[in-house]
Amino acid sequence: GFFPKRYQELLDMVLARAEKQGTLDALMKGIANDLAAQLKPELGKLPPKARLLNLMEKLDYGEMLGRLESTPGGWEFKAYNCVYRDSGCKFLPICNFLPNVIQATTALLAERVICQRDGERFCQFAGSYQRLNT
Repeated sequence: GFFPKRYQELLDMVLARAEKQGTLDALMKGIANDLAAQLKPELGKLPPKARLLNLMEKLDYGEMLGRLESTPGGWEFKAYNCVYRDSGCKFLPICNFLPNVIQATTALLAERVICQRDGERFCQFAGSYQRLNT
């Protein structure tokens, strides 16, 4: 409209520069760690399942049309509207942001299993309630 915003263009330029310099992975992990440092104090004393659920609520991943469920081996989160999809399609480390935030905040295992960047209908992240070796 009348007042265009160019946030995506600027973000793409910053990410492209970091990728060109070979620092994009470290940048994204650092951002995940910074976010985790903000959230850890109030989540750290909760039991693992509550810690994960509270984290997902704090990150407001409702916009992702997501569903967090328990599985026999732990948990899975499916996101039908990945809010990072456009950037993730251009820069793979963006797609690892959510599992990095989960691991850094909760110390629980987390991984990206399925990704919309690969043409899938949803992104899926999964993990266990076992703590990482830290």
